Amino acid sequence: MYLIIIIIFSLYFLFVLKKLLFSLFFIILFLGMISQNTRQKYSLQQIINTTKSDTSRIMALVGLTQYYNKANSDSTKLFADSVWNESKRKNYVKGLQASSNHLGAYYNKKGEYNKALEQFKISLEYARQLKNEKEIARQLFSIANTYTYRTDQPNALKYHLEALSIREKILDSLGIASSYNSLSYVYRAKNDMK
Repeated sequence: MYLIIIIIFSLYFLFVLKKLLFSLFFIILFLGMISQNTRQKYSLQQIINTTKSDTSRIMALVGLTQYYNKANSDSTKLFADSVWNESKRKNYVKGLQASSNHLGAYYNKKGEYNKALEQFKISLEYARQLKNEKEIARQLFSIANTYTYRTDQPNALKYHLEALSIREKILDSLGIASSYNSLSYVYRAKNDMK
């Protein structure tokens, strides 16, 4: 009888210990990710404060804009506007393109789809000036997704197909997969699955 109680207690103890260790693992993993992101943020801020190069400063600001965009923060707009202003002053097309892309993402998250479309289309024009096919496809994809949010499926379809065509041409396998996934939503919304 005592042996059965000891076995049951041991099994229960192992079960609880396993759950505790599993939880502890994820807590440590999460804290490590936060620490890494914080280090990245401070590293970018240090570049902004110490660099002499205008383009390095602008690209560090782009990095901070990305950092805050992941946090869904209103700081995204503040940094994106700073990137825009400094890039405009220096006529730095890559910074203008990145800034308008981040502003588009910011407005999408806010549900301000007309402003998002405007910014993504500006970003698309700058990507075309840079002749950056991957970025052109990315902006077309962002425009298509924004049309999807607005339930404008014909325009969403048009832009997704254009993005897919470029992604196939440049052999962007992740982009192709993402395009097909998004196209499935558009076709499903149109009830046109063939």
